[in-house]
Amino acid sequence: MLEVWCSPIMKSWTEEQRNALLQPSEMRSGEDMVSPERCYEYWTVRALARRLLTAKFGIPPGLVSFTHDRRGRPLIFVNHYRFSVHVSFSHSEDIVMVAACADESVGVDVERITRYPEKVANRMFSTAELRRLNRFDGVERDIEFFRVWTLKEAISKAWGLGMAMHFPQITVSRDALGWSTGCSWWTVSNGSLIASVAKVSAIQHQPKPTWYSLATVTAHMLHSETWRRMTS
Repeated sequence: MLEVWCSPIMKSWTEEQRNALLQPSEMRSGEDMVSPERCYEYWTVRALARRLLTAKFGIPPGLVSFTHDRRGRPLIFVNHYRFSVHVSFSHSEDIVMVAACADESVGVDVERITRYPEKVANRMFSTAELRRLNRFDGVERDIEFFRVWTLKEAISKAWGLGMAMHFPQITVSRDALGWSTGCSWWTVSNGSLIASVAKVSAIQHQPKPTWYSLATVTAHMLHSETWRRMTS
């Protein structure tokens, strides 16, 4: 199983929603953050992860807690016992995303497509990636940059390296599944957002992930079971 769920950041929380989808320590941590936006992002990604675990594994949200391993990857505990499913979180402005994989470490990254940041590319892309990027112009180059960048970020999260990964040494290719990095990877875009997921894998040919987004308004997140499939 490899699934990716996304949701708009919930900016209005009832007491019922907070009690159902958050731990008391998470409520306090969110309230202590530097801005309401950061608080709502923190709460939403954890609520979304709990929704995913409830839908796929029947785990009541109140039994789920999160911590991190020594590499910063999220770990799931159910009723204080380590749960074997791997998860990864990402956010971009008003969107949060959660990837869950039942058997291997996973990484996800979502970005809003903006103008091509040349300085970032020059610092983080391999020579081969820059050479390919220079074949594009305008909006096409913007999209290609963020396609490659989200893949690199997803791979770094799957390996538990984060920004410690030596990004210029990793080359991602449109035509390959990333076998040279020990990962399988996929990308999806709706024109304004682009997201990638990478799964550490010992098997070269992997089934594609399933991507979901909320089909209802954010305020219905607590009660709605309606999810719209983005792609397969």
